[in-house]
Amino acid sequence: MKIFSFICFTAVLFGTAVIDARTKHIPKFVHWLLLAIGIARILSTGPPDQIVNNLLYSIAGMALGFVPLFLLGIAKGGVGGGDIKLAGSAGFALAQPNLVLLYPGAYWAILGSLLLFLLGKLYFKVRDGKRLSVPMPFAPYFAAAGIGTYFLQLIWRMIT
Repeated sequence: MKIFSFICFTAVLFGTAVIDARTKHIPKFVHWLLLAIGIARILSTGPPDQIVNNLLYSIAGMALGFVPLFLLGIAKGGVGGGDIKLAGSAGFALAQPNLVLLYPGAYWAILGSLLLFLLGKLYFKVRDGKRLSVPMPFAPYFAAAGIGTYFLQLIWRMIT
């Protein structure tokens, strides 16, 4: 189930990255797909007490993904609602208990995607000489960081 969840998560984020790169819009169904992946992952964990525990971790992961980008969107602008919801729903799917180093998967994904996003803006600034405020889709960068985070979690689970 872990590999299947990873493949589904990767497919959804990769598809979202392609759609956002082409249209600069994230469809609403993407968030529901990520939530479904997170719920399937939670339900496959075993006994009911562990399911409740994992659900609480996933809700915390959703908050860890949603709140920082929401605050960034309010304070700075430029972060769309689809990007904020994507971070929240991916945080729900990424959150896992007992991963001391990688538990805050949403934070790892957000920090990684922001770093990749800034590097992308810098690249276009150097290449085209345009100002840095040129609108760019955020989902491709978030997808790269989110898939990498999920992959690291998967490897960590296999090792430990």
